[in-house]
Amino acid sequence: MAAGAPILDVPPGLLEDIKVQMDITWQDEGTDRKVRELALSGMAYLDLKRGSPADYTAHGLPRTLLMEYVRYARDAALDVFETNYLSLIVAMRNEGLVDGYVQGTGQAGLSGDEGEEGPEGDPALQLGSGAALQRL
Repeated sequence: MAAGAPILDVPPGLLEDIKVQMDITWQDEGTDRKVRELALSGMAYLDLKRGSPADYTAHGLPRTLLMEYVRYARDAALDVFETNYLSLIVAMRNEGLVDGYVQGTGQAGLSGDEGEEGPEGDPALQLGSGAALQRL
């Protein structure tokens, strides 16, 4: 999916995974529609925070944050979501920056063992850097 491309639907199986996480064991079209809309909203929000589209079907920070976003949204508590999960949002953002750096340079690793310049030269990739945090 291209950066900035609209999210058209929840990936197959993800809606059911979210429902299991939220202990929704019944089948109801209205509930499914609401959970789907909350998930789409969460995916758009988290992709914006990450700076690029995330894979919500794989276990990791984006998926964890999406599950929590939907839970908070369902409970009408989005006003405290970002405050409560800021450290994980920043970690996801940094993960996205590193992934983008690796893809952009073609480097398989970031150790710099073979004289290759690593992420330490890029201020946007330094953990806790102002450049990375300003984008949040």
